[in-house]
Amino acid sequence: MYVADTDNYRVQGFTASGVHLATWGSQGTGDGQFVRPQGVAVREDGFVFVADADLDSQFARVQVFDPLGRFITKWGEYGFGERHFLLGRRMSFTPQGRLLVGDLEIKQYRFERPGARIDTSPPEFTNRNRPTFAFSSAQETVSFECSLVPQGSQPDFGPCSGPGNEHTPAEPLADGTYAFSVRAVDGWGDPTPDPPQRTFTVDTVAPRTRITSGPPPHTNDRSPRFRFAADEELVSFECSFDGGEWEACESPVSYQDLPDGEHSFSVRATDRAGNVEPDPPVRAFSVDTIPPRTTITFGPPAHTDDPRPRFEFEADEEDVSFKCSLTRPAEGHDLSPCSGARSHRPADPLAEGDWVFVVQAVDEAGNVEADPPSRTFTVDAQAPRTTITDGPSGWTANRRPRFEFTSDTPDADFECSLVPAGADPEFAPCSGPGPSHQPRAPLVDGDYTFSVRAVDRLGRRDPAPPSVDFSVDATAPRITITAGPEQGARVPSRDVRVEFVVSDPDAEVECSLDDSELKPCASPIELGDLDDGWHTLIIRATDPFGNARGLALPFRTTAEACERAERDLAKAKPRVAKARREVKRARKRVRSLQRRGAARAKVRRAERQLTRAQQELRGVRAALERARDERQRFC
Repeated sequence: MYVADTDNYRVQGFTASGVHLATWGSQGTGDGQFVRPQGVAVREDGFVFVADADLDSQFARVQVFDPLGRFITKWGEYGFGERHFLLGRRMSFTPQGRLLVGDLEIKQYRFERPGARIDTSPPEFTNRNRPTFAFSSAQETVSFECSLVPQGSQPDFGPCSGPGNEHTPAEPLADGTYAFSVRAVDGWGDPTPDPPQRTFTVDTVAPRTRITSGPPPHTNDRSPRFRFAADEELVSFECSFDGGEWEACESPVSYQDLPDGEHSFSVRATDRAGNVEPDPPVRAFSVDTIPPRTTITFGPPAHTDDPRPRFEFEADEEDVSFKCSLTRPAEGHDLSPCSGARSHRPADPLAEGDWVFVVQAVDEAGNVEADPPSRTFTVDAQAPRTTITDGPSGWTANRRPRFEFTSDTPDADFECSLVPAGADPEFAPCSGPGPSHQPRAPLVDGDYTFSVRAVDRLGRRDPAPPSVDFSVDATAPRITITAGPEQGARVPSRDVRVEFVVSDPDAEVECSLDDSELKPCASPIELGDLDDGWHTLIIRATDPFGNARGLALPFRTTAEACERAERDLAKAKPRVAKARREVKRARKRVRSLQRRGAARAKVRRAERQLTRAQQELRGVRAALERARDERQRFC
């Protein structure tokens, strides 16, 4: 609470309970001084407005102080015009922050906070990431503060960038929605109470269009229709046909009465922010309304004994498909896909009689040949038929496989062909006996095709000899020891590790040690706690076709013998050293006795002691050499 202390030329501040807070002012007309303070009003931010007036001295004004009593600004003077006072006393603020001053003549003056308005701004959607805003105020001598924050954030006012009454963000804005606000600030620091705001969205990503439907690459439709869609909503489309100008369009769009030839359609999207699709999709296609023409280039004569005749044909266009019909003359056409790309052969033998072959071409655009060519012929002989009744198919390990077969013609002969897969058949009389065949020489591993055809008494051969494909794999997998003892090697250990690889990764591997039962195993094999002596490890690999190969690895473990040899060697070495010392001592004694001229009997006794010491040395040396030999042998 503030009190205008008129006769003491000051303003005092108190709490609601009357505790004194502050006092300022003195008599005078200077800033912060008072002639006669008449009224006080406090704004919501704590600024204090004081009406200072005196009729006698014809003096009137309003001074503004901050909450600490420091002078901020002043306005008004004595008189009868606007912003003039006779004796301003009562003051108050409206909820909108407007200051009301009651004057002596019951006039009421209103002092408003400065207003602001946004004059220009970007549209609701823009692809400019540094948009410019322009703004103004009805009041003069104001400054502006700007806020540009993501939508939903509290305004964050600061100096506007300029120049003049404009603002442009210093850095490019990321894509998103933003809120721009501006407020005017007058000379005594009062800002616009309700700053205007403009919301906009920055979008710098161009839309992408997808052509969802249209003609195939080749079509006979002269009026194709296209449908398309974009990955954004509320976009506009432009279409271009055959490289022409872009024109506004909507999905679907159609083009009428197109001539035969190559065409292209493209569509691009523009979003609300004005982003234009930089690389629009293109659908290229060709219109073809002319049907193809077919020519039969090969076929049976008018009369044939071939019940499965072959026809060949071609069209006057590339990349066409064909349909074939092979029916009796009275049955009409029954067109279906031909057996080959440009040929046809009936899957089953034709019965004797008259037949009509028809072939029709359909091009990529769907044009169907209106008048397909035909060939009429007669089958007047029945060739024998052959059936393979036994023999391998798929994989076999038999290098001389046997095939059996039969024919629907009694007493027919047979011709066989056994060639590598993919080679042309080479028919010759089958090996027999009877309706059977077996290669005379073993086959090497590989892929083969066996074919057989029956030959009747008139020399007519099965026109469609049956065949069977098979593969020979009679090579057993190879086993290679990669780590472990060599063949017949000595191993001075009770534990042995053997590593190996098998050439066929699908082979089944089994192992056995010292004639034990074969059991499945894998590399590495760990053999432990073996007794001294010879051992044999058997490894056998069997491929999926039964080809098996074994490998025997004999080796000798000498762990105990090695340990024994080491102990014997350790004992023999000190014995040899001791025997050497004894020989040296005995030899020295003999020489000493001889120099002194000792009795012959005494010398002889010394010589016998030397002989025994030398014999002992030879014995322990022999034991040392045996121990070394044993270590060399077993370790």
